[in-house]
Amino acid sequence: PALVEAFPWPNPLDPGRFRALRSQAQTLRAASDAALILVLGVGAVHQIQFMRGYAAALEDLIAAPDFVQAFLERYADFWTCMTERALETVGDLVDLTMFGDDLGTQQGPVMSPTLYRRLIKPTHARMVQAIKKFHKPVLLHSCGSVAAFIPDLVEIGIDALHPVQVTARDMDTARLKKEFGRDITFWGGIDTHRVLPRGTTAEVREEVRKRIADLAPGGGYVLGAVHNIQAEVPVENI
Repeated sequence: PALVEAFPWPNPLDPGRFRALRSQAQTLRAASDAALILVLGVGAVHQIQFMRGYAAALEDLIAAPDFVQAFLERYADFWTCMTERALETVGDLVDLTMFGDDLGTQQGPVMSPTLYRRLIKPTHARMVQAIKKFHKPVLLHSCGSVAAFIPDLVEIGIDALHPVQVTARDMDTARLKKEFGRDITFWGGIDTHRVLPRGTTAEVREEVRKRIADLAPGGGYVLGAVHNIQAEVPVENI
């Protein structure tokens, strides 16, 4: 905890963070009737990984939980302060908010659900509560196999989950819809691992039809690529 307090934390209310925010939102709002997303600062898991290194941050969860807890509380102070000012600035112009915290790998969760609930979930709950004061939906970007965390995400108020990485373990879209479709919107789902870059146009069509059939019934699905469409994706597949 002393290390956390000794760190020279930046000012969450630095005017430079917000100087062009409203004019940018106004320009985008005037140019399109598409939903406008306010992308917020990175999540707490990402931030501790960026500052400690990926491996060390994972080790800290087990070896130094007091440090992790102190860090997360201090980062949540920073993040919620910055977020509230951003929403005070453009809340009337945006439709929803988004932040990212990857909780999964290709093969499973980054951490056990028990560890998540003890150390990370309280911080995520604080972050979501800061947004909900402004009555905005929350889209969480979380790559990989994250099915194990969905009940917790629903409980703390996450409205939509992106990117629905369908090639990861336990991310079968029919199962996800059956178990969680009444409680959370799924956003993404079109495979960028193999189908978009390497599949035929027929396979892309088949992929799109499958995800719509699995995730769209009753609403609660925003169709999109699992992640950014990279340069090697053939134009006809897009």
